[in-house]
Amino acid sequence: MKRTATLSEKLKSYSILSGSMLASVFAADGQIVYTDIIPDDTLGGFIPDTLPRMFLDSIDLNNDGTFDFQLRLMDFDTNPDDAGISFFETVNGDFDVQNNKIFYYDVQGYARIAFKFFCGNTFPAFGTFSGTHYANFNSHFGTVKHYYWQNIHDAYLGLKIKISGNVHYGWIHLDVNTMDTIPVIIVKDYAYEATAGKKIPTCDSGLVSTIDIVSQQNQISIFPNPSDGNCIVKLAKPLTGEIELLVTDALGTEVYGTRVSMSSRNELSLDFSGLSAGVYFIQLKSKETSLTEKWIRK
Repeated sequence: MKRTATLSEKLKSYSILSGSMLASVFAADGQIVYTDIIPDDTLGGFIPDTLPRMFLDSIDLNNDGTFDFQLRLMDFDTNPDDAGISFFETVNGDFDVQNNKIFYYDVQGYARIAFKFFCGNTFPAFGTFSGTHYANFNSHFGTVKHYYWQNIHDAYLGLKIKISGNVHYGWIHLDVNTMDTIPVIIVKDYAYEATAGKKIPTCDSGLVSTIDIVSQQNQISIFPNPSDGNCIVKLAKPLTGEIELLVTDALGTEVYGTRVSMSSRNELSLDFSGLSAGVYFIQLKSKETSLTEKWIRK
């Protein structure tokens, strides 16, 4: 089942092929549409009883009931030389050749390997899209051996689709081949930018609670944004009394919390250089209001 929560808290659910539970949430500005796969979808990850075998996972990136991308893991045979399995992994955008494309890296002029983005990157950046045929994750089959996606945790595929004739960008969050000699792909979540042509940061799920959406009203800003850790939070007007300062990551986990006083000032200098690169939400809470703004640690 899938639960979609918009700003009006309208709920909609429907069955999907894999039977996974997904939660899709619009961001505070209504732009990024994020889908969490609960539990994660796992392709492979165990020694096969018979060969060949194939795993498929289809992704409906914009949640319109039509699949846009497909992940495939094919195990062909055991490989005594490398004490593992000969395998082939692909991501395919051929559900509609004109619409769905994958950002890829060209290996030796003939092998299209899906490019790895990581948390804190903004997509698209550079390079080439492919959708007319498969873009490889990783291959270990015959004489062709590429290990670009070996032992990769928390990487992101860059994707491009068309919605009503307009180009939109998105990502899929993956772990790939983290089990030594046993191929595996773990699909964690995905998102797309609802504004046509706008770049999308990896890790950015747009998760902000309803109270933050209602109360913010452009009263808070952060600069520089992105920054290397030092930033200034500026308010349209000072908040009275003791203020609770909270910082959460893109998954909603609190990474910092303290109390400050801003009764006589509307700016607060902060140093978060100790945080890892990624998307965060800085929240100031008083008895009267709660203000939240997205900040990116580069």
